[in-house]
Amino acid sequence: ACLEAGGGGGDGGGGDGDARAPRRAAAPSLERALADAKDGDVVVVPSGAHEADRFVVEDLRLAILGGAGATLRLRGDASRRGDPADTLAVRGRRADVHVAGVELVASQGSAVKVEGGAACALERCRVSAAAGARRALVVASDGSRASLRGCDLTGGGGAGLLAVGKASAVLEDTAISETPGAALDARRGGAVSATRCVLAGCGGHAKFGGHAASATAHGTLTLAGVHVARAPRGALRASDHGACAAADCRVDGACAAAEGGELDLARCLVAGDVAADGDASLATLARVTARTWACLLYTSDAADEG
Repeated sequence: ACLEAGGGGGDGGGGDGDARAPRRAAAPSLERALADAKDGDVVVVPSGAHEADRFVVEDLRLAILGGAGATLRLRGDASRRGDPADTLAVRGRRADVHVAGVELVASQGSAVKVEGGAACALERCRVSAAAGARRALVVASDGSRASLRGCDLTGGGGAGLLAVGKASAVLEDTAISETPGAALDARRGGAVSATRCVLAGCGGHAKFGGHAASATAHGTLTLAGVHVARAPRGALRASDHGACAAADCRVDGACAAAEGGELDLARCLVAGDVAADGDASLATLARVTARTWACLLYTSDAADEG
């Protein structure tokens, strides 16, 4: 069914006897449209700002499609449990949500949280946070799957995207900027893969480790054709048995492996030191050094020219 939030009325059927045409119905608000949604429905978000306490999709296959300038904004500051509420929460192993052309704004929690084995795909979405946000913009946890294509993530209270607890995330043609934590953070078995993405001005806060992209605690980070820009505290870091592999990337900042982390760089342009430090194993040190030979190290002055 196609549920139109704030619509002027539905025709109640497919019309002309076409069984494949979606049932159309109108809902007075986006909250009501989501509350009324059933498995397989499409919720159409009209242009304009829409507010609610939070949007929760549990064990449903659902599409949320936004018109030009459609914005989902979290009004409440906390969930019933007292935790910061998330703008869009997707839960349950049967949940599979596709969101396209929508702006998601977090208040104190995350803009998008995918958990409990759920799947969520964002396409052509803008994701940001209001002042006072305390969490990563997008979080995938507990074996969940997130994908972002053609999206723009800005600001927030932590990482741009966090994959944790054997969750996975795939990003393509996506820009992440000005996050205090890492733009991409894979930890505790989480896996992040990014292709043709730009990470700019991220990881500047020492509280979050100070790197633009990080793999730690058996997390894995795979970058292809990614540009890491303006990372004065560090660009890439693998630590605590985390692994980071970058190929055909431009990296404006230092890269490091520590505490058993593995860092692979191939055919990359790197402006900054590349080293194993701290308690990194000898095997890690050898791997970092050998892979660096396949890269071109250049000065920050050269980085500024491009």
